Amino acid sequence: MNITPQNYITDSSNTPVAVILDIATFHRIEEALENYALVEMMRPDSEDNAANELLSLEDAEQFYHALPKAL
Repeated sequence: MNITPQNYITDSSNTPVAVILDIATFHRIEEALENYALVEMMRPDSEDNAANELLSLEDAEQFYHALPKAL
């Protein structure tokens, strides 16, 4: 199942070397990655949390909303 248009940049051998995404798709991917990273940072067994204090849900949400957003 493909939910995004497939536009590729190819080299002289017609081998795909890059993908072109519309901006809406890019933003959806970016948000999904940010959400995944936030969840991973909140996991008690996360390597990042092994040496750091865990964030409560409220603190994590405040931290997330304070992050700079992409245009």
